[in-house]
Amino acid sequence: MDVLALASRRARVLALLMVGFVVTGCDASRSLDNATRYAARMSCSCVYVSGRDLPDCLADLPPQAEWLAIDVDRAAHAVTAQALWASGRAHYTEGRGCRLED
Repeated sequence: MDVLALASRRARVLALLMVGFVVTGCDASRSLDNATRYAARMSCSCVYVSGRDLPDCLADLPPQAEWLAIDVDRAAHAVTAQALWASGRAHYTEGRGCRLED
């Protein structure tokens, strides 16, 4: 799939989600915040606790997570997930696992 087709697909998915939020009365900001924080925490645990590669970890996330941008910062032992204005970051600490940052 080329970059333009992927960007167009992501835009359609995000537009559909936003319409769903408005129709159902859900708070879009809170929903996106929860989604990014969940993806960051789960990906952090998968990468740093389970020792798996990120592409393998992404298969464990719900299909809707494909529109999130997930980045692993090996130097900081952290994972960041972003979508529109929302982002979540989880940090790995040896012996304690992954925790979400504020």
